Amino acid sequence: MFGNVATLLGLLGTVTGLIGSFAGVAAADPAERAILLGQGISEALNTTAFGLVAAIPALIAFAIYQNRTDRVVTELTDESSEIFHDILFYTQPVIEDFAMNSELHRDRTEPSNSPVRS
Repeated sequence: MFGNVATLLGLLGTVTGLIGSFAGVAAADPAERAILLGQGISEALNTTAFGLVAAIPALIAFAIYQNRTDRVVTELTDESSEIFHDILFYTQPVIEDFAMNSELHRDRTEPSNSPVRS
């Protein structure tokens, strides 16, 4: 965001410098026109340069950190998906075995209603 704002501020300085330059040229006498025009263009170019000097490193840093963040998020997503997959499919047979064992245990421990033969 800083890079975008710096670029826009540089552009704003360019526009205000050119406006001031041409406004000064319109109202000045011929001897001062060149000086006023040069000062306005100088202001415009300086603000553009300072805006770009601030914006370019900020945008490069943003791109570097954005790529690193994307890489970390992708790795975390892949690892968490793998862990979820392992938990889901490795515990499924255990749950099924537990259910079958508990049914067998219940069948053995429940009293039967059939008459006891002696």
